[in-house]
Parts: sequence; structure tokens; C-alpha cells
Amino acid sequence: MLATGYCSSGMMQRDGASWLSTSRLFRHDIQGWRKWEPEQSGATRARVIVEDGNSNVWVGASTGLWRYVDIAKDLEFSGERLSISSVVATDSGDAVVGLQSGEVWLVRRNLTRSSLLPRDITVPVSPYYRGALLARDVSGQLWVLNANGLFKIEASGRSLKVAPFPIPLDVTPRTPAALAVSATGKACVGLVWSNEVVCLVDGAWQTAATLLEDIGGSAVGAVAFTKEDTLIAAGVLSVKMIGANTEEFGPFPPVPFGSKHLFSAVAETTLVPGADIAASGGWGGTVFLKRTGDTYVDTGYRPRSQGDQPYLIRQLVSHPQLGLLAGADEGLFIWQGPTIDGTWMSLREMDPRLAGSIEAVAPSSGRSFWVASGSRLSLLELPSANPQILFARFPEGETIAQNTVTYHLSVPDLSAFQP
Repeated sequence: MLATGYCSSGMMQRDGASWLSTSRLFRHDIQGWRKWEPEQSGATRARVIVEDGNSNVWVGASTGLWRYVDIAKDLEFSGERLSISSVVATDSGDAVVGLQSGEVWLVRRNLTRSSLLPRDITVPVSPYYRGALLARDVSGQLWVLNANGLFKIEASGRSLKVAPFPIPLDVTPRTPAALAVSATGKACVGLVWSNEVVCLVDGAWQTAATLLEDIGGSAVGAVAFTKEDTLIAAGVLSVKMIGANTEEFGPFPPVPFGSKHLFSAVAETTLVPGADIAASGGWGGTVFLKRTGDTYVDTGYRPRSQGDQPYLIRQLVSHPQLGLLAGADEGLFIWQGPTIDGTWMSLREMDPRLAGSIEAVAPSSGRSFWVASGSRLSLLELPSANPQILFARFPEGETIAQNTVTYHLSVPDLSAFQP
């Protein structure tokens, strides 16, 4: 039995999540029934529960009016070494998730999941081993690199081993940090605690490029192929384009906030005016490159002050509708404006899950996207409509008491109401 007593209200959302109120309020989704309590308010008996068109659930109770911003669905991977290391999206908006254990799962938008690869047989000794690294080539083919080797995952779900792990398992601390595969099936790996990029050539891993080295420690934390099969590699000090014309940009000066680190991110982007490539590295800033013919030029953007800007970016992704997104230690950010005078804007106010460290981010369908934090995977969808409620305080003062908050509601098809 879930609860006893009189049922004061109930409601089912459009996505199937259910609400039930007795002596307290409960919510049911794919994770099961859970108690729902507004912050610092304790148990709540709802008299009415409604859902609007902006993904808000409104709860009316004797203790007040509450809004639940229901823009996220969560899935937790529980167990040893099950932190999420990488996420890529499928054409249908589902997510493929790589775990620190080497396991790979397909997670559908309804949060059901199925296994694509089992965990590692032998764990590398390097403490910097990240687990399963994922990549999709331009044809949509899924590739996985874990301690068992490099695999190609076919549409049927069958896995085909292509090559061994690029580094001996007993070598430390050097280990793979990022994977990219070209349109022709060429696989390349960036290494941590190294300035090398190694690529698979005739069945063997060979050093294909080196980046500027830092005396305090180097890493090639991000690699990606452009549609023209140019390899982009981002390191601690620089970004290198490896193709018909090999160019290295940097060393970039460290930003005036934060400290040097070994993480990098890179993405093609067509939605930032004046840029084709966005990259971030151990220097702590974001740079934009613009293609001119067969070469690239640095647009010259540099962060000018800390403000609310991320300096440790773990992943950059170009969302078809939302634009350039950055998963960072400080949360999720979205780029606004052109390259020179644009800026990163934090999305932490949208949902508390976007305020903590984001290890991976991937686009989904429509205005939705996946984010990973620790062992939790969340699917979020940003509403397209503007907010239709304004919270104001009266009388004016520094302290807002519970009984002095006024609500100005403007709901489509309903007349404005002011208590």
C-alpha cells in the first residue's frame, strides 16, 4: 500500500508521470513512487494539481502555491565503477552511454535501456583510465574504445572488435582520453599525460601528431573529425588541425581566473556567427576558429573576465535548435552572440541538475538534450514558450514574507487574475 487516508487530488502528466495526494504528495515515474515535498515546507497535501504548456506542474495546497519545473527525467547507474564517462546521441534522439567500468548502454528517451557492451575484462592500472569512450562517424556508425579494445557496434547491436587497446594495460599514467573516427573509418585517440594523438593505421596504433607540450603535464583531452576529414585535437596549450594543411594555434594564455587543467573539448558549430570550430583546453578559455578555404584562422575571442564564465569545459556540443552548449565543472552553459563579443550564459536557473559538474552532454530531439553528472543521466527539454507568470513583492522591502507575495498570472485562454 502506498498511503492511507483520503485522496484529495491526483493528476497524470502528458508524459505518463502520475501525482497522488493523501496526507502527503507522491509522484510516480519510471523510477517508481517518491515523496514530493517543497523545499523547507515538509509534507504537503495538495488540493489541486495541474500541468501547463510550459512543462510546469502547479500544486495548490493550504501551505501555498508551488511550481515544479518538470523539464528533466533521470536515470541512475548504481554499482561499482559506474560513473558516466561519455555520451553520444543517436539519430532518433536516444543516448548511448559509456561507463567507467567499460560498459556501454543504449538509453531510450523513455529511460528504458539495453546493454551494448559488457564491462572490461581487465582494468588498466592507470588511475586516469576513463572507461568506455564513444564516437560516431559522419555516417552514424557507433564506435567504442574500452580496455577490451576498439569496437564497431552494428545497427543490430552486434559488436565487432577492430583493434586492441592503444596503450599496454600496465602502463601508467598515460591512457586514452578521447576517441574520434573519420568518415573513412580512421580511428584516432587523444592521450592524457601525453601530448600525442595516436591513430589506427593498417591494424596498428601509431603516433599521428603531437601538440605543444607543457612542463607541468600535457594531455590531448579532445579529438574530432570535421566533415572534410580534418582531425581537430585540443590540448593543454593549443588546438591543432591535422589534414591536408596542418596548423597549430597557440600557445593560448591562461585565463585570469581558474587554473591549468588537463581537460579539453572541441566541436564543429554552424550556429555561432563567425565560427566553424569551438574549442577549449587546459588554458581555461574558449577559442573559435573560422574556415577560409583550406585553412583556419583564429577569430581572436578571449574571455575578458571571470563573470559567470566556465574555465574547465569537459564537452562542447552543437545542438541543432539550441546552439552551442558547454558541459563544465560549473554546470551547463549556452553560447550567446557572435564570436568576438558573445558570452557564455549559465542555465543553472532552469534546473538544479544544470548547476553541478557536467561530465557529458549530447543533443536529443527537438529542444531536448542529455546531460551526465556522476552516475546520473538526465534528459532535459527546454520549453519554447516564454514564462507566463511574474512573481512580485509587496510592500517593497528586503524581506519577502510568505503572506506578502503577490502572483500576477497571465495564462493563454484565461483572463488575468490578481489576488
